[in-house]
Amino acid sequence: MNHIAKNTGITFVSQVMVLAGGIISSVILARALGPSGKGIYALLLLIPAVLTRLGTAGIEVSNIYYTSAKKYRTGDIISTSLISGVLLGFFIVLLFWYIARLDVVENFLWRNRIDHCLLWMVLIAIPFIFTYTFMNSIILGKENVATYNMLNVFQRFLQVAILLILVAWLGLKITGAVLSYSITMIISSFIAIAVLKKAEPIKFYFDKDIFRDSIHYGSKAYLGNIAQFLNYRLDILLISLFLNPAAIGYYSISVSLCEKLWMIPSSVSTVLFPRISSLDTHDATVLTTKVARNNLFLLTIISVVLAILARPVITILFGKAFLPSAKPLLILLPGIVALSISKILTSDMAGRGMPQYGTYASSASLVVNVSLNLYLIPRWGIEGAATASSVAYILATFIVVMAFKRISQTRLRSIFLISLNDLKSFKDMLRKIGKESA
Repeated sequence: MNHIAKNTGITFVSQVMVLAGGIISSVILARALGPSGKGIYALLLLIPAVLTRLGTAGIEVSNIYYTSAKKYRTGDIISTSLISGVLLGFFIVLLFWYIARLDVVENFLWRNRIDHCLLWMVLIAIPFIFTYTFMNSIILGKENVATYNMLNVFQRFLQVAILLILVAWLGLKITGAVLSYSITMIISSFIAIAVLKKAEPIKFYFDKDIFRDSIHYGSKAYLGNIAQFLNYRLDILLISLFLNPAAIGYYSISVSLCEKLWMIPSSVSTVLFPRISSLDTHDATVLTTKVARNNLFLLTIISVVLAILARPVITILFGKAFLPSAKPLLILLPGIVALSISKILTSDMAGRGMPQYGTYASSASLVVNVSLNLYLIPRWGIEGAATASSVAYILATFIVVMAFKRISQTRLRSIFLISLNDLKSFKDMLRKIGKESA
């Protein structure tokens, strides 16, 4: 438990730093680009995000699992993942080059005012995104949590620095914003490789057994990861079909602020997955349920505060032009809090070698999400998209909770209701922080 607490603390501090960098980036972009420009930028970044998510084949999840389980030599996993990442990246770029020539894609790009030059500036980063994702997942599999988080923090503030130069100083606006993203991913991928190379020799050797097993294990979580990602981002794509870039800009701010709440469960899930793989069933259940109910307690408090302060926070950070983001934010909050539980329980089940339950939940919620978005966006606009997402997140959480309850043979109250011992732990922790501060 001390190991988990230490790594969670490191990850949480890193998440706070990433959060700070993300807010700075969002403020720079919102102030420089306005609602329409912010919407175009969000849609531009959505394209490589979708393509890379579709192309990973679950290898990043397999890297964590097989590295922590020590089934293969880490050096062989690194070499195979590096070659796989580069080849998959170039394949995805070539595939999109062909798809982009279709009339339906051309019309979509034109309708949303996406310039082809800007699009290819983003797409060139795809092989590097694959590389960074695969390399950093191996670092996490080694439970080198400090290095894993250091890379994520570095990546965020590198982008902030480049944004300040290209957008704030040189005034390149959306061109500078896109360039900052691609340059950041290219530099970050080389640094991740250098970090691993320092610890393990990279032979550029492709191990067919590792690749086969990675695809086999990763396929259990692959569809679920895609479905979950689409649950997070498909609403933006659907908004682009029914509304305009300004609406995407408003909604992207709502989503960005709400998803910052996930830094707590994300911090825990990051270290929980490899740790659960090394625990017996009873200890894993005790650890996960304690983490889940404490997470829910904290996020409920924070979400209430955010709901109260939503309008002034948006006005101060992004300007009055983005106040239409406030209502979708309030609608998203219940689903965001609910899904935080799902994130933790899904990590537990993946650590037990059963990532398929996350796939089931994500797939079911995706169907509901798409259906509700198609019905509600034309009628309620971005508030309809927020409603669809919130309902879908709650459904996914319900499915995951029921699956975890059956697998772990635990009670629902141990997942949701904070105990007196938990409150005492919070009190002791605050007292300790107070003494150290004094």
